Amino acid sequence: MPIDEFIEVSKKGRRNGDHIMHRENGTLVELNSETGRAVGKMKATITQRFDFDGVECDVECDCRFIMWCQKDSAGWKVHYKRLFYEKDKILPVDGKNVPDFTAEELKPYPYGYRYLGAAQARLGHKIKLDLPTMEDNDKFRGMYEAMEKWLRGEDIKETLGIPL
Repeated sequence: MPIDEFIEVSKKGRRNGDHIMHRENGTLVELNSETGRAVGKMKATITQRFDFDGVECDVECDCRFIMWCQKDSAGWKVHYKRLFYEKDKILPVDGKNVPDFTAEELKPYPYGYRYLGAAQARLGHKIKLDLPTMEDNDKFRGMYEAMEKWLRGEDIKETLGIPL
């Protein structure tokens, strides 16, 4: 999603009562000074508060932000960014109650962001179904292949599935 669209969706969500937080849990940077390229891997947790029929819960999703960076005369710039979803869970705000998500409701969403996807869909958000997760070995390997190629100075558009 383009940044301007993301900002507008975020503003609209906040006006509608959405409460979303991102926590950074650590960052690792791999640098190849010969090619002037780097890959940043930031572990993060996305938390969103929901209230469904009076049942309040937080949905937490652990993910990695992967950033492919390159140095030019102006400094370092992020050329590509992807999120990689690892796992998610529902946490009851009152310590005991969570909303019921049926197997049918969770089915469209991959393991890694199934609860977050289903909860956001209940609010009317459009959910991408092809985001990379730990359960998708091809996308997982492809993400690391793209990181290695990038650091060597190779083109990664095809590896990341970016239209030419």
